[in-house]
Amino acid sequence: MGFICFNGQLLPAGQPVIAAANPGFRYGEGLFETMKMLQGNILLFSPHCQRLHQGMSLLGLKPLSTSNNSIADQVKMLAQKNGCLEMARIRWTVYRQEDGTAGYVLEAFALENEAFRWQERGWQLGLYAENTKATGTLANLKSANYLVYRLAAAAAAQQGADECIVLNAHGHVCDGSRTNIFTLKNGLLQTPPLTSGCVAGVMRRHVLHSCSANNIPFAEKDLLPDDLLAADEVFLTNAIQGIRWVSHYQGKEYGNAFTKSLYKQLLAADYQKAL
Repeated sequence: MGFICFNGQLLPAGQPVIAAANPGFRYGEGLFETMKMLQGNILLFSPHCQRLHQGMSLLGLKPLSTSNNSIADQVKMLAQKNGCLEMARIRWTVYRQEDGTAGYVLEAFALENEAFRWQERGWQLGLYAENTKATGTLANLKSANYLVYRLAAAAAAQQGADECIVLNAHGHVCDGSRTNIFTLKNGLLQTPPLTSGCVAGVMRRHVLHSCSANNIPFAEKDLLPDDLLAADEVFLTNAIQGIRWVSHYQGKEYGNAFTKSLYKQLLAADYQKAL
């Protein structure tokens, strides 16, 4: 069954911890971070913390009384208890409690070696257009209100795809059900801006910072679905998958030379110990 950490207390994962009147349950007043652990270290932990605390401020949630360092220690303790300290997927959920203060839940799940390797098989990309995502600052949050993305993930499974594109209310590419989207065209890397309504992905931020530091041309630009068909390469990012190249979208086949080079530059060294 495993264990969770509920407000600093280790509990069996199957034990109920949320009341029916909890605002996080009733209204989706919560946020979460999905983080990757390698040999007891949480990768990109600082930007995960920054995004979470910025989101809490936007939702009017008071800061946790527990420090980031204490959370990291609790994560390691939980991962060790669940037998996944070497390689784990960590979920850190923060929610509004009945008294208005913030509570949190930590979860730790084992990851396979494949999560730390370059994937030779490219992903099949589909399109989810039945429901769109609003724009605005709330749209950039990784919030507990995740319905559009859940439906997009279900659509990907129905289409036999690995991931589906989510559009915003203006018909522009927003992101994927669990990823941010990048295209490469004539040497220029492009990704939808935060004003498109995409989640402010930690790996997205990491890629853009690296491109800026290494003089790789990039632009944050509104993209239409047809822009993906005109691209030379398309890849997807998130904290768990890292970088996943797209091999096919609506009959278009893509290469991966640039994406593979970027993966090696950004992630291969960090993941070397896992191979």
